[in-house]
Amino acid sequence: MGPSADVSGRRPRPVRAPKSSGTWITRRDGPRWWPFFALCFAVSWTGYIGAALTGREWTEMPTVLLYALGGCGPLAATLALTSVNFDAAGRRAFWRRVVDPRAVRPRWYLIILVLGAGPAIVAVELRSLWERDGSAAPSLPTGAALVGILAFNLLASSVEEPGWRGYALDRLRARLAGRVAALVVGAFWILWHLPLYFVEGTFQAQNGVLSPAFVAYSLALLPSSVLFGWAVVRTGGSVFAAVLFHLTENVSGEILELDVQAQAVRVALLVLIAAVVWWRWTPETPRHESPACGLHP
Repeated sequence: MGPSADVSGRRPRPVRAPKSSGTWITRRDGPRWWPFFALCFAVSWTGYIGAALTGREWTEMPTVLLYALGGCGPLAATLALTSVNFDAAGRRAFWRRVVDPRAVRPRWYLIILVLGAGPAIVAVELRSLWERDGSAAPSLPTGAALVGILAFNLLASSVEEPGWRGYALDRLRARLAGRVAALVVGAFWILWHLPLYFVEGTFQAQNGVLSPAFVAYSLALLPSSVLFGWAVVRTGGSVFAAVLFHLTENVSGEILELDVQAQAVRVALLVLIAAVVWWRWTPETPRHESPACGLHP
């Protein structure tokens, strides 16, 4: 009988680490942060690079399937890692944070609307004042086009945010201050978009790599990530708040059709707002409790 065997001659089973209860502020010794980004980028860049290599418009077959695969990277990583690292109660608590609108107080709907759409609206108004002739006034989309814009961006926000401002932000906040964690997520978010600049017909490809529009779009993701993360924290961990913020920001930008000048103004406004939020974002004291609902007040 070997030294590792018990008196019955059988080797003891290895002790498995307990799964997380899924609380939104997780323990420092909980699951690591990097597997999310590794898995997310593996799925997304496989799809996006494959779509780029077809040389076709993203709406054509089979490019659209590869494009859809790329967009599902954050969600796929979240589903895989919550399945592995969370118990059943933890998974329910996590996904409740994503879909439950009751976690967002009424005043936060107004805050999200103002901060999500406000910078784009102000940017367009300022551009109109500079040009003085009214030619810069945007033409609003038709009803059918508006429904399409809303549906597409709701799907995109719902697929992305459980990963970025849900699982990834949770894991980084176990090790970093909340505002720093939100900024780190934003840096990965910029990198995640890069292959889209080579997929024909996408908004990113129309901007062009290293163009002024590329710089404006990429820079906007950092303050936006800080604002989205701040909304999650201030609403008690509601990822649903981040979905709404993401949706509002994207839809307002598409409807108003921001040009490079307006995008630059919008980025400046986002940076200013994010700077105020950063300054007022009080560092949180780590908490280790795991309430049944996975939310904190």
